Parts: sequence; structure tokens; C-alpha cells
Amino acid sequence: MKKCVFCGKPTLGDDTCQDCLDMSMAFCVMCGEKFSIGNDGNELGICERCSSSPDFPYDLDAYYRAYDSGEEIFKGFDTLSRGILERYRK
Repeated sequence: MKKCVFCGKPTLGDDTCQDCLDMSMAFCVMCGEKFSIGNDGNELGICERCSSSPDFPYDLDAYYRAYDSGEEIFKGFDTLSRGILERYRK
């Protein structure tokens, strides 16, 4: 029996148990598609497809640099709805 890579609980053959899978899945705040946080989407609630689109309106690299340097103190799914990304509009 395989164990979950996150918590060590037994799984049904997958790398992630249902509890951890439920916690790591989300819906994109831009398109509504389901994605896995850290794999095909980010902790801001934006899926990889949206964030890598050529017409994606924000410079996420600049946001993450500001966050890492302490200029931004909030990172979460409501970052976009709070208007925090507006200063990083392309």
C-alpha cells in the first residue's frame, strides 16, 4: 500500500490521500477551472493556464519579488479581489 507524500496516510495507489488532495485542489479565480496548488496553479488562486497566457494582465514575478523582499505582506486566494495585484499590471 502506498503512503501519501504529504501526511503519510495510506492511499489507494496514488501519491496523495483524499484528505490532502482535497486541501491541495482549488478553482482558479480567473477561469474557474480546478487545479492543484503548487503543480498546475499557485497559492494566489490562479491556474497555470491563466498565468502563462500571453495576455495575462499581471507581472507575477514582480509581485513575488516584492513579497519576498517584504514590500508585500499578503499572499492568498483573495490577493486579486483585494486589488493587490493592480500595481503589477503589465
